[in-house]
Amino acid sequence: MEKTGDEVQKLWETEEPLLPLYDRLARRAVNRGERELTRRMYQSQRFQVSTLRLLAEGKVPDKFLYFGTITHNDVNVRETASPRSRSLVVIHSGTHVIVKETQGNWIAVQLPSGDGGWIFRDYVRRDI
Repeated sequence: MEKTGDEVQKLWETEEPLLPLYDRLARRAVNRGERELTRRMYQSQRFQVSTLRLLAEGKVPDKFLYFGTITHNDVNVRETASPRSRSLVVIHSGTHVIVKETQGNWIAVQLPSGDGGWIFRDYVRRDI
């Protein structure tokens, strides 16, 4: 298991410095097709780096349904599955999450930081 941890650390250290290059590539796209493709590449790279960080820091969720992306700005991550529940943090469009559980119109997510909470399901697009 230690060898796997070393490999994860090496991948993280290799991939994280590439983020600015992917971002620059996305910003230089000249037409709609290029913009969409390079934006997705950048988002995928960000998610890969976040996932490697979770693995390296031992913050892998205990449950996993699918990967998702936040589709709106100013989305409250709540303590429980209720609009009256206390907001723990506000996240924005493009944030990648791990969906761990569903409960009615709410989904439990883990953020790239390893923290988590509940989000109204309409604010998350299923990716994988």
